[in-house]
Amino acid sequence: PEPSAATDWPGLRPRAVRWATAMVAATAAVILLFASGVGFEGRSVSAAVLQLDHLIAAQARLPGSRYLITVESRSRPPRQHFFDQTPDWKSRPPKPPLNGAIVHASHGRFVLVRTTTAGEQFITGSDGQSSWAVAPEGPVRVSSRPDHFNHDLPGHEHDMPLTTLAEGLEQLRAAYVLRLEDGPTPTHRQLIAEKRRGFRGPQRIAIDYEEATGQIDSLRFNEMPYGPERLDLRMDLVSTSSYDDSFFSHSSHHSPERTIYEE
Repeated sequence: PEPSAATDWPGLRPRAVRWATAMVAATAAVILLFASGVGFEGRSVSAAVLQLDHLIAAQARLPGSRYLITVESRSRPPRQHFFDQTPDWKSRPPKPPLNGAIVHASHGRFVLVRTTTAGEQFITGSDGQSSWAVAPEGPVRVSSRPDHFNHDLPGHEHDMPLTTLAEGLEQLRAAYVLRLEDGPTPTHRQLIAEKRRGFRGPQRIAIDYEEATGQIDSLRFNEMPYGPERLDLRMDLVSTSSYDDSFFSHSSHHSPERTIYEE
């Protein structure tokens, strides 16, 4: 006669054998599901990192770009921000509105054009060797430090520069959790970055880009640090083109009779 279940599993009754078999099968299923989930997540993260590399390389190849900045919302943290402790913070004149600003950028050089409430242009920039600010009135301020006027740019406080996107994207590797999503068209993708605990910078970044070329068409930043405020803003690509070196010099953005003040 064939051996019974009791002889196959010594000391166990048939019902206990069935229960033990079911538990083994369930445990194996859970282990398989967990392993496959980890594998999928690992593949997803790896794909996102590869796309980040793709975007960084594409930005490095661009001769220059022009983006329109749109401020979607602004807020102030409930607790006092450390910038309120800076002695000269409250004595500084109000910044020109950032909404509607145009930023021109090319390999570490930039020109940021904002329009005051009176309709006049307030222009800041850097040629990579020095930086400057051209207000509607008063002297043109020039500094030998190329980053001296970066405080007018959102993200500068937390090393997330909007004018050198390749460098800014590098910050995503360690500080953000990355994932890929479908874009608005079949040829576009979205790279979503969620900030990890303990790191500084915007809470969330969504990058819409053309998959084949890596050209970034828009970036949306949630809770972007900007002085004592937090901004939700987006940058939309207007054009990509080469710039003459003179474009990043202050002399190209004011009349020759303006007074120059060296800081």
